[in-house]
Amino acid sequence: MPRKTLTPLSSENAKRFRDVCRSADYSDTRLEETLGTKIPPPPHHEHFAQIASQTESDAPFGALARLFFLGTPVACDQANAVLPSSFLGSCIDCGLIDTDGAHFKSAALVVPVGDLLLASDVHLNVSQDDGTYVPTISQPALHLRSLAIRRPAGRMLDLCGGFALHGIMSSRFSDEVVTSDLNPRAMEYADFNGALNGCDNIRSVTGSLFNPVQGERYDLILSNPPFVVSFEREATFRDSPNELDGFVQQMLTQVPGYLEEGGIFQSICEWVEFKGQDWQERLARWFQGSGCDVWVLTANRQMPASYARGRLRETTSDEAELTSRLASWEQSFQDRGVQYIHGGFIFLRRRHGANWFDVTQITRGITSPVGDAILRGFEGRDLIFHDDDDQSLPVSYTH
Repeated sequence: MPRKTLTPLSSENAKRFRDVCRSADYSDTRLEETLGTKIPPPPHHEHFAQIASQTESDAPFGALARLFFLGTPVACDQANAVLPSSFLGSCIDCGLIDTDGAHFKSAALVVPVGDLLLASDVHLNVSQDDGTYVPTISQPALHLRSLAIRRPAGRMLDLCGGFALHGIMSSRFSDEVVTSDLNPRAMEYADFNGALNGCDNIRSVTGSLFNPVQGERYDLILSNPPFVVSFEREATFRDSPNELDGFVQQMLTQVPGYLEEGGIFQSICEWVEFKGQDWQERLARWFQGSGCDVWVLTANRQMPASYARGRLRETTSDEAELTSRLASWEQSFQDRGVQYIHGGFIFLRRRHGANWFDVTQITRGITSPVGDAILRGFEGRDLIFHDDDDQSLPVSYTH
């Protein structure tokens, strides 16, 4: 489906955009306080009308929230009364908004995440994704952001980066950032967001997994890949393209070849547990001989029926359709011997010597940055698993 092309803002217009948002207190904190969420709800969300009603003031915040958070039109006379004409003009020129003379209409969302502003496509029904849709911020992306290590790095890779949240976040402490995605339109948003946030050390590339960066190595790799264990594969940005967790396994087994010594990889993902098979032993086998320490942080474990219902709820509200599709998913899980679906984080660190494998259960939600604690966690495990005999891959299983 045709979508408007975004043109990166000039440094002057990018600064103006940031200044207008800052002056209006268009921030994730204000959005959460006012609307109850800092993640844009899709139009089919059951509480969308109620959320939208909280933006119906004449204040600049309300106009910005409607245009760039909810993706709903704003009357021209109302927008002109509270937002600078130069700001609106540059938004039209770069492709963020359109106008029919009566209303300004959103061509893209621009969502605040901390002190960043990040553009993406306006919400689209998952079933309409043609492989070029670039979705907005999600809860998994925010979770990974909270656990991401933030230390000086020479080179950083934002793998399956979409609109480049993790790349732009990391650009402040990295010499060079590469953001990569299978979707060619993700490059457009990565370039736009780099300019919008004043980042000049980001390079965007297109291709599957590590194909666009063959032969390169990185000090830090962050990834929020398409990991949903789906049997329909409606959305390229969300659903695993391989059977069950095959895509996650493919990615993880390739990672060591792209890490510098001491380099760290962090990903949020999902994996399956088969009946009669220890899932921790299964994961540990993925990394035998990898030259990496592996730290798995498990956050949840769901039975196939509850997992399928939750995922299908993301794409349909029709009960009859839900029931039919749910039965099909449950049968597919049963046929493949899947007992549980796990969700959490998998971290790798390339290190010469005796490598270890450890599993930790996350017992509470993490909403603030804990990257320093993750680094200390690696250091602590080095002491725990220190082996003078240099045995490979000592393991610790948490049950």
